[in-house]
Amino acid sequence: MKQCKNCFEQYEEEYGICPHCGYGEGDPADPAWCLPPGSMLAAGRYLVGMTLGTGGFGITYKVWDTKYHTVKAVKECYPSGLANRMPGHRKVIHIQGKRGAEFEYGLRRFLFEARNMARFSSETIIRVYDFFEENDTGYIVMEYLEGESLGAYVKEKGGRISWEEAAAYGEAVCQALGEIHGQHYIHRDISPENIFRCSDGRIKLIDFGAAKFEQEEDGRRVIILKPGFAPPEQYEQITAQGPWTDIYA
Repeated sequence: MKQCKNCFEQYEEEYGICPHCGYGEGDPADPAWCLPPGSMLAAGRYLVGMTLGTGGFGITYKVWDTKYHTVKAVKECYPSGLANRMPGHRKVIHIQGKRGAEFEYGLRRFLFEARNMARFSSETIIRVYDFFEENDTGYIVMEYLEGESLGAYVKEKGGRISWEEAAAYGEAVCQALGEIHGQHYIHRDISPENIFRCSDGRIKLIDFGAAKFEQEEDGRRVIILKPGFAPPEQYEQITAQGPWTDIYA
């Protein structure tokens, strides 16, 4: 038996390609700027598999934890417009000059996010196990979730769900926010895309890329928001934000 380097399922080596995901040994990453399947992170601890998603702040991969023989997810700091990678290579290329400083600031924020997410224990918040720097960027190791976002689910349902379902999602998000706000932290990106419906029925709040401490004012606040969910104060760089920002969303 052979383990696929993309989805980590077992299959007979005689097939040549994985019957579960169609990956063939040596196939390039998709998209091309992502880490290629089979890459190793953290001194050989994590085997990188398929790309789960890309966004404005980073790339998320499915990885195999060779120490505990479990599947996890790893988020890579890869801010759009500030980083690049040659296809097939591991190291991240930084934009130079003034915008290069933006990458360094974003990397510090990324690791700050990981350090604080690791403190949360609520079952309704995605769990963080570890974080580290490598390949001239940073990585966050998180629990791997199977399922779909609330946004995708509602779309499948034709744009509406029952009030009973909506209330259950609202209750789960409020439970997560109770712990987050209790530690003086603000998520700042509550939306259906960041509420995850696990296949086993659990509901998780994910993506803390826009989060900040309630009293943190560093003079470099970037306007980050989702139209239709963000409150008025998120459209301004100087207006105070707090727990009410998340409650509105």
